[in-house]
Amino acid sequence: MRFNPRLRMSTLLTKPISQASAKQRAGRAGRTQPGVCYRLYNKVSFDKMEPMSEPGIRRDPLEPLVMDLASIGWTRPLSFDWLDAPNPEDLTRAAGNLVDWRFLNPEGGSSTLNGRYAVRMPLPPLWFHVILAGAEESCALDMATIGLLCEARPPIFERRDPFTQCMNLAHTAFADPLSDHIALLKAFSAYEYVLEKHSQDAAIDVEAWCSHHALSKDGLDGVHKQLKDMATFLLNAKIEPGRTLLTDTVRLRRALVKGLCTQSAIHYKGLEYRTIYENTPALVSPFSSLWEAQREWIVWTSFVSTGGNQTLEVVTAAEPEWLVDLPYFNIDRMATTHDGKLTLLQIIESLGKARRASSATNKGTRY
Repeated sequence: MRFNPRLRMSTLLTKPISQASAKQRAGRAGRTQPGVCYRLYNKVSFDKMEPMSEPGIRRDPLEPLVMDLASIGWTRPLSFDWLDAPNPEDLTRAAGNLVDWRFLNPEGGSSTLNGRYAVRMPLPPLWFHVILAGAEESCALDMATIGLLCEARPPIFERRDPFTQCMNLAHTAFADPLSDHIALLKAFSAYEYVLEKHSQDAAIDVEAWCSHHALSKDGLDGVHKQLKDMATFLLNAKIEPGRTLLTDTVRLRRALVKGLCTQSAIHYKGLEYRTIYENTPALVSPFSSLWEAQREWIVWTSFVSTGGNQTLEVVTAAEPEWLVDLPYFNIDRMATTHDGKLTLLQIIESLGKARRASSATNKGTRY
């Protein structure tokens, strides 16, 4: 998997392994007992392979790395003495994202207070931005839980051929028509309930329950173990680890939308969406509850390209009135054509309509 910071997209590439990887794999054949390694290519093909694999620093998102440097006072990542230097543009874009999340000061690049907390969190920095949005809605712990669920390995929703369709059907027990993130939270909440019942009655089989609902017990267990530490982290960061009712989906979605605003897209035509700023075409994942829903605005957790298909995965529907006052949606930053015209007029029309509606509502309010 290779991350493209320009498009904010991860691409699954099929490419030959390196000579170093081939030698490493051969070494595994006799690691625990005598074995034989059979290569499915000839020496000519081996000689054409790259000597070494591309280092992860050139394939992965760099926001955590830039945050680590800033936390020790190094504010010029481009001048750092790298063992394997990352792409300068990738570093610049990572720093730009951290400024948008208010983890780096725009002048000088030093860490903000929130940035110093974000670097200590056991999740990518973006999720601390989501947690801060959750704190404004009194549901910070819910946002932290969603972050852990989205980053869980293995993923909590299991999908295995040839049973994918049946497993997707089992997942509908937790589905939310406007948010895949809330669906994850519902599944985890149900798992916690079953765990509690199991502590009272050992006859309740948690593993069988997970299997029945096509959920990964390992993934859920991992999140359950991390959640206590996450609650402690929030308290240390002076954030109230609040939770709201699962039925209060508006509050949960509003927090998600504000936190994930830098990963947003607007409906373009048919099933196609366009990402903000990059204007990249994408479809909602067919595994999403919002597939074919054609909501005007959405935010997403991951943008993935596989086999020529570009899909937004784990998405939540956004209301334009939640976006209009966010600094990220400054018109000056939107994608333009060569003559300076905005590429996506739908953005201006949608946000303008939301502003007018908000203004009319405020004028009609009497105190």
